[in-house]
Amino acid sequence: MMRWSWRQTTLALFMALAANGLQSLLSPMWHYSRPFMDFPLLVTIFYASLYPSTGALLMGWTTGLFQDLFSGNALGVNALAKLVVAYLVIYLNEKLEVQDFLPVQIALLVLYVAIDGCIGYLGVTQFLQKTWQGGIFSPNFLFSMLINPLTYLVLFHFPARRMRRKTLGTGG
Repeated sequence: MMRWSWRQTTLALFMALAANGLQSLLSPMWHYSRPFMDFPLLVTIFYASLYPSTGALLMGWTTGLFQDLFSGNALGVNALAKLVVAYLVIYLNEKLEVQDFLPVQIALLVLYVAIDGCIGYLGVTQFLQKTWQGGIFSPNFLFSMLINPLTYLVLFHFPARRMRRKTLGTGG
């Protein structure tokens, strides 16, 4: 059982705020016709894979709430999506033993982006606005299913893997 610590809580809050701040700064670069980057989702996946505990669930929920507050969406929609994704990251990393197999990692990342997008999109547009505007088959959503996993691999997965390799050394 993992104990609660101020360091991990501070790290989680800082990562949630930093990801949402970066998302807010860069969001004018893409609108409905451009690819959508979801930095809070990528940070949630990274934190949940780094610290697989209930703290990761809280971090996912907090990141989603910050995203809802900063973007003006309905409060709780992104929070629910990030919570579900954090739970899936923890659960699937625990169950799958081929975590370093790159095709499996890419498939899981696409799954996480799809689940987050479906919950967020369906929650906001279908139930609150009662419109469908292209739905989950829009080119923007489909391209985000490609660009977010690739960004995650470049920003988080490969550097963490390299650091792990340097820490472990080459062996004997």
